[in-house]
Amino acid sequence: APGEPLAPGEPLAPGEPLAPGAANTVSKDLHFAFEAEEMSVHSTGDDRLPGYGTVPTGPDYRFSWPDHNGTDFSRLGNWDEWLGFFEYPQAQGDFAGVYDTGADEGVARVFPSGVARGSKGFGFGWANPIGWDNWTDDGSTYVELHGGVAPTFWDTATITAGQALEWTEYWYPLSDVGQLSAATAEAALGVRESGGSFRVGVHSTTPRAAGASTLYVWDRGDCGELARWDLPAIGPGDPFTGSAAAGGRALEDVAFVYADSEENLLAAVNFQDCLPPTSLVESLAPWVGTTSFTVTWTGQDAWSSVAVYDVQVRDGYEGAWTGWLTNTTATSDTFIGGAHGHTYFFRARARDTSGNQESYAAEEWGQAFTTVLTETAPVLVTSRKSAAPQQPGVSQTVEYTVFISNTGNLSATVVLTDTPPAEMVVLTETLAASSGPTPIYIGGQIQWGGAVEAGAAVRVTYTLSPTPATPLGVPLTNTAEIAGSVLGLITRQEAVVRMHFVWLPLIMRAS
Repeated sequence: APGEPLAPGEPLAPGEPLAPGAANTVSKDLHFAFEAEEMSVHSTGDDRLPGYGTVPTGPDYRFSWPDHNGTDFSRLGNWDEWLGFFEYPQAQGDFAGVYDTGADEGVARVFPSGVARGSKGFGFGWANPIGWDNWTDDGSTYVELHGGVAPTFWDTATITAGQALEWTEYWYPLSDVGQLSAATAEAALGVRESGGSFRVGVHSTTPRAAGASTLYVWDRGDCGELARWDLPAIGPGDPFTGSAAAGGRALEDVAFVYADSEENLLAAVNFQDCLPPTSLVESLAPWVGTTSFTVTWTGQDAWSSVAVYDVQVRDGYEGAWTGWLTNTTATSDTFIGGAHGHTYFFRARARDTSGNQESYAAEEWGQAFTTVLTETAPVLVTSRKSAAPQQPGVSQTVEYTVFISNTGNLSATVVLTDTPPAEMVVLTETLAASSGPTPIYIGGQIQWGGAVEAGAAVRVTYTLSPTPATPLGVPLTNTAEIAGSVLGLITRQEAVVRMHFVWLPLIMRAS
């Protein structure tokens, strides 16, 4: 009803009078939000507008929106007398609304403009309004939003016998987002520039858990990220607000995009696709018996489509990444020229039709790998070494794991020699292996030997303890040498840095 505060979820009908806020009236800071650039006058008492002093019989008296001859007619406080107007030639977007920036409350209407083509606003004026005593006795005032099938009151829409017309639209209240700049069935955004910063407000029409949605702010010129928020819990009664430095940019040069955790677009102002696609080389068999084999990859993009791929290959763990395929539209190809015993790692990146390109993944093993074996042999190239924690405290011990993996097609006879840092002490009681004999510590080295079957793995673990002589802040590296692979000795290293942690009090002064 006119002037009554709106509760979250309260339904509204097309054409309902609106007075956002608790004052039971509209204020000079009420703004109409439409996506049109031109309006047609239905009637007006404002002599600054076309159609003044006439009774229009069609959309013949038009004015630019929101600014007309230097006046922002989206703000009620800039009006003189009454004004009723239609979006011209019909609704130009899928939302409309009103928002009182003083009360920080408003209402959004979301509708399919291809069906509900009519979109109208009305207000009684501001400087010289129609008197409230024409419709009430309590001094309350309101504005109106209308929507319907016909573009204007002068147009008609016909439904013949046996036909039906239906559509779904949403009206919902929102608050504490600054203003209304965009709205969908899922969310509304309010964006404005103030004091060298962009103020952004997000209203979600449904509860979303913390981390379930993200707000991006991008420079539309180069897609540079100006801000990004992984939002806390948000819902109809719990909006989110944030600010990002404008850096001299105009608001129209910046994209504000709100998406869920699966990158589904929820709402946007000045939308631009600045999210890169994602791609992945599909898993390969651990080994192949031929020097040529098929490699397959896939890609996807949230808001456009993948245009091309680049695929790189690396020969061996210590090899360098080199280009194999560039700007290809294919999603598979045959790799030719493999050599016996060599392991080939692959990774891909994609570029979408908007020009966004992902970075290559930095995985140690690429996205997929396989070894060429033209005769049976063990392959230990994916063996690795790890330590935890990597930044131990002054008296903290470190647990090391040597993971010996055989991805070949023949059992491996493995000899492991691991040389720990001289500045740390081996706790010999922690020496263990998941298979085979227990490791031994002799002559400053940890040693283990045994069989690792094809397709199997063995874990060798032990713990090192610091001493008073163990330095702080210096990388302490130990090296494991693993013999028994098809191409000979494999070396793996791991480094830790002993740290001295200090916790200091944090003193904050309110400004």
